[in-house]
Amino acid sequence: VLGTRGERAYSTTGADKGTTSTLLACVNAVGDYVQPVVIMQGVRVQANWKKDVPNHVILKASPSAYVNKMIFLDWGRVFISHLRAKNMLNENNLLTMDGHYAHLFNYKFMQLMANNNVTVLGYPPHTSHVLQPLDRGPFFSLKSWWNKLLRMKIRDVGGRNLTRKEWFEVFVPTFTRSITVKNIQGGFRVSGVFPCNRMKALEVFVFFSVLCCLF
Repeated sequence: VLGTRGERAYSTTGADKGTTSTLLACVNAVGDYVQPVVIMQGVRVQANWKKDVPNHVILKASPSAYVNKMIFLDWGRVFISHLRAKNMLNENNLLTMDGHYAHLFNYKFMQLMANNNVTVLGYPPHTSHVLQPLDRGPFFSLKSWWNKLLRMKIRDVGGRNLTRKEWFEVFVPTFTRSITVKNIQGGFRVSGVFPCNRMKALEVFVFFSVLCCLF
C-alpha cells in the first residue's frame, strides 16, 4: 500500500462481497497434519473445479460453505486413512475438537471413531481459544499470512474477486508457511495439551468464574 506519511492508507479490495470457504485441519503433537479439506459454496463439487485443486488438498462443497455432518463423516474417513498409513490404528488415539453440532452430535462419525480405536474429547464451550492447539499457534499464523498474501494477489489482479484457481494460489503457500512443525508444537505447548500443563485448565476455570460473577 502506498500513501502519504502521517495519513491513513487503505489497501485495495474487491468491489463485490466474496464467498465463504471453510478449512478442516487436524494436527498432532509431533507436528504432523492430516490432509486438509477445503469446503466451498455449492450443491456439489463441479468437475471443472477439480483441475484447480492441488493434489494434497481435498475439495468439498456445501450450500452454506460450512461443514455439515456428511462432510465431517467423510473427513473422519480421511482421518482414519491417515492413521492407517502411519500404522497407528492399533494404538490408543485421542481426537480433541470443539463442540460444533456436526462434530460431536454426529452418530455415524462417533461410531467410525469408536470402531477404529479413537477416543473423541470435546472442549468445553467457550474454551477453544485457550485450549485448542490450532487456535493457539498455526491458525494465528495462517490468518496473518492469508491477509498478507491475499493483499498482494488482489493488488496483482486489480481488486477483482479471485477465481477458484487464484484462491488456491493464495491458500497453498499460506497453509505451507503456517502449518509447520514449529507452529504446531508451539500450539500444543502454549495450550497446555502437550506437554500436559494443568495450569492452563486453571486459567479456563478462572475465566468461567469471572463470567459467573459478571452474569
